[in-house]
Amino acid sequence: MRFPVAPLKHLAALPISNGVGEAAEFDDPGWPRYVRTTDIAGPRSLWDDTFRSLPPEVAKRASLKSGDLLMTAAGGVGKSTLYVSDNPACYAGYLVRFRPRNEVDGRFVAYWAESQHFWDQIEVGKVVSTIDNFSAGKYQNLRCPSPSLPAQRAIADYLDTETARIDALITKKQRMIELLENRRLAAIETALGGGRTAVSFILGDEQSAQEPVPLKRLLIRTIAGGTPDSNDSSFWTDEAEGTAWVAIGDMLDSSTTTETVRRLTPAGLAAVRLRPAPAGTLLFAMYASLGKLTVSGMPCVWNQAILGLVPDDTKVDSEYLALWLEVLRQHFGVLARSTTQDNLNAEQVGALPIPNRPLEDQLRVVRQLRPSLTSISSSTSLLVSQVDLLRERRQALITAAVTGELEIPGVAA
Repeated sequence: MRFPVAPLKHLAALPISNGVGEAAEFDDPGWPRYVRTTDIAGPRSLWDDTFRSLPPEVAKRASLKSGDLLMTAAGGVGKSTLYVSDNPACYAGYLVRFRPRNEVDGRFVAYWAESQHFWDQIEVGKVVSTIDNFSAGKYQNLRCPSPSLPAQRAIADYLDTETARIDALITKKQRMIELLENRRLAAIETALGGGRTAVSFILGDEQSAQEPVPLKRLLIRTIAGGTPDSNDSSFWTDEAEGTAWVAIGDMLDSSTTTETVRRLTPAGLAAVRLRPAPAGTLLFAMYASLGKLTVSGMPCVWNQAILGLVPDDTKVDSEYLALWLEVLRQHFGVLARSTTQDNLNAEQVGALPIPNRPLEDQLRVVRQLRPSLTSISSSTSLLVSQVDLLRERRQALITAAVTGELEIPGVAA
C-alpha cells in the first residue's frame, strides 16, 4: 500500500515562510529564544550552549510553538527539527516554519522530513551557489504522504518507539568512539612526553622545560585555499583525472583524505588560481571544525577554510608534526578569535609552538606509537561503520513507514 501524497502547503495551518533576519546579539533568558540553523542538534532537539534571544516585539513576527517543524533553507538544506518546547521562541531567516493543520500530526510530517522520500525531492530542487539554498516556495510544493490522521498517529507512535531503540544503540557506539579517541589522545600525549612542553607554552607558562619553535620555522611553505564558482558546471567533473577538491567534510582523520571528493576540471582549477599540492601535505582547518587535521592522500587543492602545511623534512617528520597538532587542538580556544565561530588565521597557525626535538627522536616516537594508533584506528573505523549502518537502517525504516510500504499495527490497509 502506498499512501496518497499532497503538496506540503495543503497540510499547513499557516503559509510556510522564512523567519526574521536579525543579528544574534542578545542572550536574555527572559526573551523568546532565537532559533537559527546552527542551533539544530537533532530531529527534536536544539543545542543548549548556542542560546540567543530576541526582544518579544521582534520575535512575534516569526513565532514558534510546540509542534512546529523547522527546515533549513540555506546551508545544509533540508536539515530539520521539530520544536517540542512550550518556551516562547522565534526563528531565523535561513529557516522555514511548517505548522500542521488540526487534522495533521506534526510528528508524522517531521518523520517524513527525515525520509529518503523527502531528501530525493530536496536534491532535485535545491539551487547550488556559494551555499545550497531552497526557498519557502519550494518547500510549499514538496509532495508529502497524507494518510488519515489516525494512520499518521499510529505511524508516529510506532516510529517513536523504534527510532528510540536505534538511537540508543547509536549513542552507545558513539560513546565508545569517544572513549577510543580519548585513549588515542592519551597515548599520543604520553609518547610526546605528557604533552606538557608545548601545551604549557601555548597557555603562557614560563616554566617550560624546552622552548618550542613556531610552526612556520618547520615548514617549507603554507598554502591558502580558494573558492570555485559552484554554479558553473564546467568547473566540475566526475572523471578521476580531475583535480581533487577538498572541503572540511572530506577530512576523515589524521591519515588520509577521502577518495570520494569532488574534482575540478582544468577550467575550474584555473578559476581558483591554485596549483595542486602534493600528496602528504598536511591540511589544517582554520575554522568550522577548528584544528581538524588530515594528511592528503593525493595531489589536491582545497577551500578557503583550510590551510595547507608543507613540512621541511630536514627539520620535522610530518607524522610527528601531525601528532603535536592533535595535542594542541584542545587548546586552540586560547588563540582563537571568537566571531560567529572560533577561528585561527594563517599567521596564528604559523605561530603555534612545536618542540624542537632532533629528527631521530621524532622518528622513534612515531615508530613506537604507530602500532597502538593503528589498532585504535581500526576499532574506531569498525564502530563508525556500525553507526553508519544504524543510521541507514533508521532512515529506511522511516521511509517505509511514512510512505505506506511498511505494514504497521493500527494502520488500515
